Amino acid sequence: MNKNDNLHDKREKVLSGHAKINSSSIVIVALISLMLVGGFFISRIQAKGSVPPPKKVARASVSKPLNYADKRYDMRMIKVREDKNNIVISLAKVKKYRIIGFRIKAGGVVVKERNFGKRSLPMLAYITPSGSLVTAVAYCEPCRSTFFHTETDLTLTCHVCGTKWNLESLVAISGACMPYPPAEIKARVSGGNIYLK
Repeated sequence: MNKNDNLHDKREKVLSGHAKINSSSIVIVALISLMLVGGFFISRIQAKGSVPPPKKVARASVSKPLNYADKRYDMRMIKVREDKNNIVISLAKVKKYRIIGFRIKAGGVVVKERNFGKRSLPMLAYITPSGSLVTAVAYCEPCRSTFFHTETDLTLTCHVCGTKWNLESLVAISGACMPYPPAEIKARVSGGNIYLK
């Protein structure tokens, strides 16, 4: 056996060994890739069905239908007044600004917010595209944001994390905080004012 034959045999052994490793590596990589892609799609399908719809609350119709597709509306903070056992909010201000924020005394409730130290409950009110009034706790968990705005895609959007809920129904659309829409509270409308108990 000459030197060339010996080198040729070694070369064949090395190449055949690499071929086996490459074939098995390809199969393993293909299986792992398939599992990852399948897992991704299964998780997306489950995520869509896993966010429960928000609690339904009776709403008052306070306006003709409004167009929110024209521009973004940012929450405007207003002052509200207390009248006996009610919080009184000007309906005219909600109609003017489309979405307002305000704070109420909340007894023993302490909300962990980004603006620490506030001993009040952040609230919001807005008019839906169909003209109904929504009053809710203005709090997005777990990002602890208390400010929201509307987008031209007809969503209520968190200022901090960008989570989006349908402006009409508060059903989750996208974002990290989808299971935590602003908790809606029933309100009464009378004489140009909104009353919360």
